[in-house]
Amino acid sequence: GVNLSATLFVPSNATAETPAAGVLVCPGGNTPHTFYASYSLELARRGYVVLAYDYYGTMSSDFSAEGSSGAVAAMKYLTSLSFVDTNRLAATGHSNGGGQASAAITSEYAASAASRSVLFIGCGVASEDPTVYEGINVGAVWGLLDECGQGTFWDVVHEDALNYGAMPALAGVTNEEFVPGQWYGDAADGSARVLYTPNTFHSLSNIMPGSVTDILTYIDTTVGGNVSGLAPSSHIYLWQELAVLVAAISLCVMLFPMGSILLDTRFFAPLRREVPA
Repeated sequence: GVNLSATLFVPSNATAETPAAGVLVCPGGNTPHTFYASYSLELARRGYVVLAYDYYGTMSSDFSAEGSSGAVAAMKYLTSLSFVDTNRLAATGHSNGGGQASAAITSEYAASAASRSVLFIGCGVASEDPTVYEGINVGAVWGLLDECGQGTFWDVVHEDALNYGAMPALAGVTNEEFVPGQWYGDAADGSARVLYTPNTFHSLSNIMPGSVTDILTYIDTTVGGNVSGLAPSSHIYLWQELAVLVAAISLCVMLFPMGSILLDTRFFAPLRREVPA
């Protein structure tokens, strides 16, 4: 009964006759979904239907305490679309969005999918109980400089012996045996596990080309919805990020002349009294 704001990316290959794999993009704390336009755009370019939303109580989304901040409702909507292949679903979550992604992919609306995948970006695995993710491929992108990783996955920044959190248990190996970048299990039966560690930090883990490449690689490998043949390293989103940067700089620069103009208007200028000659 409340509104959830979102952007739906629908590639031309997604039709009722040829439904495409669906990906849900869950945002981090107090972060608009447009912050994840990088891989939302890139996934859509490759043929995925992508739904990126603003969780309850942020941006244009109404407040509600139900449904894991809107993740379950978003997955319900995504799987209701005739042009989405409900047998191939994925959810990504950055930072606080990790718990939302986990709730969405384990919800009743995704439970019947033959292929399910979840990707945690800049956040720990939402549940350390491996049984929660039985039949679900699990991946993570944890920047080596991620300041939010302290106590979540990294013990100390640049520590030689890193703590990989719940990932080794999910992969069936010890922390000492676990190798970042190495695939464990089989994506075909939902047992794939992989951890990427790009050289980036928390706020840029969704924008840096290396991170985006890792995200695309994971989704392509586990969901198999890339109908374009584009390589994971083929990006155009950087042009949008450049345009946003130019717009932000232009806005800051325009503050000064616009301020000067406004101060000369009758509304802002102090009242002047005519002085008789």
